Amino acid sequence: IHDSSTYDTIKSGHTVGIFQMESEGMKRTVRTIKPSSLEDICYILAAYRPGPMQYIAEYQAVKEGKQKADYIFSELEPVLSVTNGVITYQEQVMKIAQVIAGYSLGRADNLRRAMGKKKIEVMDAEKPLFIQGALDQGFEKDNVEKLWDKLVLFANYGFNKAHSASYATVSYRTAYLKTHYPLEYMAALLEGDLEKFDRVILDLKECERLGIEVLPPDVNKSDYYFKTEDGKNIRFGLAGIKNVGGDIVKGIVEERNANGEFEHLDDFVHRVLDVATRKSIEYLIMAGCLDSFGDRVSLL
Repeated sequence: IHDSSTYDTIKSGHTVGIFQMESEGMKRTVRTIKPSSLEDICYILAAYRPGPMQYIAEYQAVKEGKQKADYIFSELEPVLSVTNGVITYQEQVMKIAQVIAGYSLGRADNLRRAMGKKKIEVMDAEKPLFIQGALDQGFEKDNVEKLWDKLVLFANYGFNKAHSASYATVSYRTAYLKTHYPLEYMAALLEGDLEKFDRVILDLKECERLGIEVLPPDVNKSDYYFKTEDGKNIRFGLAGIKNVGGDIVKGIVEERNANGEFEHLDDFVHRVLDVATRKSIEYLIMAGCLDSFGDRVSLL
């Protein structure tokens, strides 16, 4: 989780294929925050929603040393330092109630639940108890009032950190794989996106940006799935050809692996006739899979 080149990939905003970070808005956010730790990624995933999004600028200003974090009470620095003083997670709300107002964690969870469900009557009833608990702990009333207002504001859209941290871990791992194994990762990405035409277009553009050539399908070179070739290219998988069933593709690949490459159209047709249909062969021709045998119109 400390690989600098992985964070450089994320900071660049070239996040196609990186979990939860592919939208244009998210790309702008990562370019702004320039995440350098898993905590940064965790915060971004929790904050990129209506409500907490407006505090991203504050988080970034503190991260860059342009302003000091507003903890209100020094006792809250250990609780809020991971988010630069910005209350973000439900767990932080609970810990604040425990540290400042002397709540048990069970009671703090009830407060968090009431806030999360926007139960105004419960929150109104809880406010004097929270303030009195803080006063009993020796905290100054005006700042306690300020903290309560902040709690109510943030708890309305507080995010569960355990959830965000799990997502952040997947985001980091996908970024790591893309950074260190771009060829294999993009091949897998194309494979996973085959049923979504718009996604495939995005993936192909990203391959081009990365200097990876996606080679056309070929009955003598393609396998069932996308695969790497020559350590620098990706070969289109035959399973990606529309209207050609998976069983037909498996039969073609198995025949080639067992008895060698196909020499010409007649050789191909005679050897796969038991598994392929005339229509499927026509689709393979139209997709360019038999271009090595001649002109497509002539082959048809």
